Amino acid sequence: MNPNQQAPNQAPLSTDYLDEISAAPQKSDGPSLKKILIFGGIGLVTVLVLLFAVSSLTAGNLNNVSKLAGKLYATNNVVTNSIKEKQIKSTKLRAVNMTLSLTLENIIKETTPGFAAKSIKMDKMKDNKKILAVENSTEMEATLEEARLNGNFDEVYAIEITHALVSLQLLMEQVSKGNVGVDMQAALIKGVDDLAPLIKQFEEFNTEIRPAV
Repeated sequence: MNPNQQAPNQAPLSTDYLDEISAAPQKSDGPSLKKILIFGGIGLVTVLVLLFAVSSLTAGNLNNVSKLAGKLYATNNVVTNSIKEKQIKSTKLRAVNMTLSLTLENIIKETTPGFAAKSIKMDKMKDNKKILAVENSTEMEATLEEARLNGNFDEVYAIEITHALVSLQLLMEQVSKGNVGVDMQAALIKGVDDLAPLIKQFEEFNTEIRPAV
């Protein structure tokens, strides 16, 4: 059969039908490359923003156990430096401060195993930038240095260390109520009790040196 001839009994295709076929929309095989790149880029940016937010929150917000480790370390440093540099003039305040130093050292010793169980090494605390970025004694040390230059170190030290000890004591109480183990809990409760009379003595010193109104 001649290919140019139509089959018998086959009706010729109309012009309208041919136009309709040619005008029919082509079926899409899926999203275009452009759309994929656009949505992929948006998704990547969203993930990066979320990761940055989580990282920032983690860096700026420590759990109470980490805060306590940092606060113990920082407070003990301030007390130790005041003794080494012989900054306190009052004999009474020096005696209370010496007792405080021994108490803090004992608290650190008794709680070190508990901190270690939480992957916090007290003997390496000076290198723990994450904790010390939140809990440090920089502000207190600056205040005390200014007081030393102004000749009222004893008064300012007694006030500053009282505030630090009250804050430390409250945090120890909070941590002791958490999931820290029996030994750590006992050490913290004992530490809270040991700090109580020292806080009272510093407060009494503050009252004695404060001018009567």
